[in-house]
Amino acid sequence: MIDRIHKNLYIFGNNNLPMETVKVKLPRTKEEKFPEIYSYQTWQNIKEEIQETGRSKKLIKLSNHVLHEIPQQVWQNPICYSYMLDRNFGFTKKLWWEIVPKEEWSTIDFSKLNNTILKKFSLKLNSKNQVIYDDKN
Repeated sequence: MIDRIHKNLYIFGNNNLPMETVKVKLPRTKEEKFPEIYSYQTWQNIKEEIQETGRSKKLIKLSNHVLHEIPQQVWQNPICYSYMLDRNFGFTKKLWWEIVPKEEWSTIDFSKLNNTILKKFSLKLNSKNQVIYDDKN
């Protein structure tokens, strides 16, 4: 099962073709954090753009945001939910509770940990705020 996960294959079934994967992107701007998908005005603007030009830049941008949308609790706490953002955490990368001694769990303040420890269980991001995947610990 772990081998299939690392190769981006479906876990069940005989399909050996890799699944399409979307690079996880942590939101930076307010618009990325809270896309206006339920706004009536947004959809009116999209409708007008399509009527004028046959396509909508706003719809494409909105689709891109929704494609990368992750629950607010997860993107606000990427250390605690690293296993949801990078499939290697828990397999080849250690989770925070495997590194920080159990006695410190109730008082842990991630912002006060030294960089050496923090780097062991933090996500690596590129300039587009996308998670960089690697197999290193």
